[in-house]
This record gives sequence, C-alpha cells and structure tokens, in this order.
Amino acid sequence: MMFMAALKGGDFTNWLGSRNVQWLQSQGHDDLVRKAGDEFASIARQFTETQPQHWQALFFPVAAFGEMQQARLFVKRDRRQGSGGQDRKSEDTRFVVEVDLSQLGELQMDGFVRRQQKDVQFDLVIRSLTPLPDELQQDILRIYNDTGAITGYKGSRAFQAVRECPVNPMEEIMARAPGTVA
Repeated sequence: MMFMAALKGGDFTNWLGSRNVQWLQSQGHDDLVRKAGDEFASIARQFTETQPQHWQALFFPVAAFGEMQQARLFVKRDRRQGSGGQDRKSEDTRFVVEVDLSQLGELQMDGFVRRQQKDVQFDLVIRSLTPLPDELQQDILRIYNDTGAITGYKGSRAFQAVRECPVNPMEEIMARAPGTVA
C-alpha cells in the first residue's frame, strides 16, 4: 500500500524512505538512487494516466513469508456524473491483486470501491485455489472490519475457493492489444 501511495504522489523517496535514500547516497550510490528514481517516475506516470473503462496494470515486489514475490495489481476506474441530475462526480474503482505464495498458493483479491458523495462502499472477494484456513480468514476479516471502523467505509467481504479465478484482467488487456507481449 505504501508503494501505491508513493506512486500516486510520484515521489520515490516516500516509498523507499528518506533515511534509506540518504544512506545509499552516503555510500556513493547516487547513480543508483537517480536511476531508481527515474524508473519510479516512469512507472508512476504510466499508472496514474487513467484510461476510463480499461484495466491498468502494475507489477511490484512484495515480501511474504520471508520471500520476495511479484504482486500484480490491476485497476479499472469509472468516473461518472452523479445520478438524479447531481453535479458531484462519483467514482467506482475495481481492483484485482494477484499473488502466488509458496505456502498459500495463488490468491486473488477482487475489490470494488464505490464512492457516492461522502459514502464509500468497499466490497472484497478473496479467491484461492484451496480453502484458506479459518484462522487466516478471521485475521483478514478483523483487518477489514478494523480498517472500515477507522475510515468509515461499509461493504461486504467473501472468501471463495475456486478451480480458476473467474476474473482475469491480464486476459482482457491482451485481448484489447493483440500482439503485445508483456
């Protein structure tokens, strides 16, 4: 989430941390910091340039269970005028996070956030190829509920064990741009 927030702000230092950047520079790695900052800025531009109604993709590293894994984030935004002649804009955002963990296997978090004026509805489905342990499901529900209590969002959450994830944003992206190799 820190990576996403830093991307939105477009500031590499916010993600890596100013102390870490300073340490790298003090160790003579100015070129590395500059190159990483340029790469980060490029990713931020690509990700924040919105194309309504189309999936945007972002692949980034995450540490899970002591290992580095690649997470795949897909976001689709729908900005529209409010219904009933309202002038205020509303925004619906669908996101899908996919990660393949060595201990839990393939996971897909499929979220839908609907903003209507000051209200936020956040629905979340967590899919896995094998049922998640009850304890893990309870931990996820606790985090979801605690965050909702702090931020004020309302919504639903569900867990699904599936043979194949029914939502495949990468497939939709590739269908839209045949011949593209990611």
